[in-house]
Amino acid sequence: MLRMYESARQSRLTADWYSSNTSEDAELSTSLRVLRQRGRALVRDNPYGKRVKTIVCSNVVGHGIGMQAAVTSARNRLNNRVNDEIEALWREWCQPTNCHTGGVLHFADMERMLMGQVVEAGEIFIRKHYGTGKVPLRLEVIEPERIAEDFEPPDVSGVVTKLGVELDAFGKPLAYWIKELHP
Repeated sequence: MLRMYESARQSRLTADWYSSNTSEDAELSTSLRVLRQRGRALVRDNPYGKRVKTIVCSNVVGHGIGMQAAVTSARNRLNNRVNDEIEALWREWCQPTNCHTGGVLHFADMERMLMGQVVEAGEIFIRKHYGTGKVPLRLEVIEPERIAEDFEPPDVSGVVTKLGVELDAFGKPLAYWIKELHP
């Protein structure tokens, strides 16, 4: 008896089961837009899809991921004054005008929205902006539809572009090609 995976067996139940040997990127290049559209439609139009998004966001993010400072002294005791200052600064940074480039989303709201986008569209992008202020960091949310997955820049030795992401020879992302506006 030849041993094999059950899903690899040929039978009347698997006779019309189509499979291919193409890469994930090749499959995604032809299907990505439709998959995102259908994922968004499921959440928007189907109560089960909407509930899945709610459950995932509630269980992963909840009321928001917090921060508790634990700076210790040379004697290995918590430095309460420093920890309180760090936590106060964190709470201040979490306010919409400090953490979000659009000035609209509180950090906890942004976390829930980002997790919801992962459920709906499969991914989300965040661009870090550095500036001034007590914490010079603000976050910009970029929807995955803005990634220029069909863009083909000129060939550069050792650099490959797949689905709008420039990769070095080892697959490390070097750059993301982003459209100015949502299509």
